[in-house]
Amino acid sequence: MTIKTTVPASAAGTLLLLAIVSAGCARQDADGARAIKPAATVDGIAISQQSVMAAVPVDDDKRRKAQLDTFVAEQVLANAAVRDKLDADVAVVSALETARRQVLARAYIAKKGAALPKPTSDEIIAFYQQHPELFAQRRIFRLQEIAIAVPPERVADITARFHDLKTFNARAEWLKKTGIPFTIGVGVKAAEDIPADLLSTLTRLKDGDAFNMPSEKGLAVIQITGVESQPLTVTQAQPFIERFLRNQRLGEMINQESKRLRDSARIEYFPPYSAKAP
Repeated sequence: MTIKTTVPASAAGTLLLLAIVSAGCARQDADGARAIKPAATVDGIAISQQSVMAAVPVDDDKRRKAQLDTFVAEQVLANAAVRDKLDADVAVVSALETARRQVLARAYIAKKGAALPKPTSDEIIAFYQQHPELFAQRRIFRLQEIAIAVPPERVADITARFHDLKTFNARAEWLKKTGIPFTIGVGVKAAEDIPADLLSTLTRLKDGDAFNMPSEKGLAVIQITGVESQPLTVTQAQPFIERFLRNQRLGEMINQESKRLRDSARIEYFPPYSAKAP
């Protein structure tokens, strides 16, 4: 579990990819595959009004013009990439293929998902009653975490050593003395933001208790530094429950639809995958 994290991100590669995809779509439109209403063209390649409105759904001419200028800048780069024959590069072709497949798959899922029935009042009340730890007995946890970066084979030894070091501070001091790399983070987590297995552990502990748990990078020591009761009524919990039940139904629908479509599809595997295909 990560209590506090910062994730740097760069969208330049994605922007260029989407721009190249847009160029491909524009060519299809020019061939009459489907009509579009152009908002601008860059060397004859159209940027549709639909794309601008999808990116800025609110009726705001200033924001839409700014978005269109961004698309124009991307299209200039995309056109340059095509002139340099980068659209024939294996990595680019693969990325375009993946992007197209994912966009179409998500569009199909969105269409099928829109037809799913909404959760009923009885379903919402039943879910509320089945999960008191999330609602009627909901709590907010203040936590400290020691994130220890060690290979998997060292986790058991460190966990055994911690058996004699009962407090959070004692474990941190021992790690410091032994030179094992670690970081300390703090955070506040509501019950609904905590994985079910971890929440089950936290609800059995009291202020000041600490425990170990495996993490992606090795081992984590988590200490409860405070607990506050903040129950929710059925009315307050309704939006959360509706989202959860809808996502649950959506997941079930995706699994069922994927199986149905896969069973009816003609799928062929080629070497070297044919021998390993299910």
